[in-house]
Amino acid sequence: MDSQVENPIVVLVLLAGTMLIGQALLLTFLTIQVIKRLNSLPRQLRLLLDLSHPGLKFLHWALDRMEKTLQGIPTLNVTINQNLAKLTDSAIQADQYTAHKINSFSLRAEAASEHLDDIIGKVSQETFRLHRILLNPAFRLSGLVRAGLITLKLLLSHSDSHSKDTPPNQQIFI
Repeated sequence: MDSQVENPIVVLVLLAGTMLIGQALLLTFLTIQVIKRLNSLPRQLRLLLDLSHPGLKFLHWALDRMEKTLQGIPTLNVTINQNLAKLTDSAIQADQYTAHKINSFSLRAEAASEHLDDIIGKVSQETFRLHRILLNPAFRLSGLVRAGLITLKLLLSHSDSHSKDTPPNQQIFI
């Protein structure tokens, strides 16, 4: 009977251990994925900087040109208006691109966070359910063992007290 009781307990303990290792591997995998995504963020920000750099260069160039042409403002009014239109377009494009990238990063981070929350919640629920499944039979088995030990103690103490009360010549010897 001990081997029948031990085998399910051993199997359950091994299953619980395997699930804990699996949970740890899953969390490690998810953490690595988050780290990879976070590591790609500086590269994407550098790309954004590289894309906005020509616009900034253009701004610097336009300011230099404006300083040189301040003396002939009336004659260069058309050129200034054209450069301002280009500058405005570049700034709008840079602003739109920046807003788009920030929104995209925000949505990705929010989706990843929700996905991780769902996974962690499911893992937590399954862990709680497994603990409950593992502990419930163990408590029952413990109660049965205690009841058996108490019964044996009562039987042994009862037979000891019964044999002490009867004189030795009236005791039955088997």
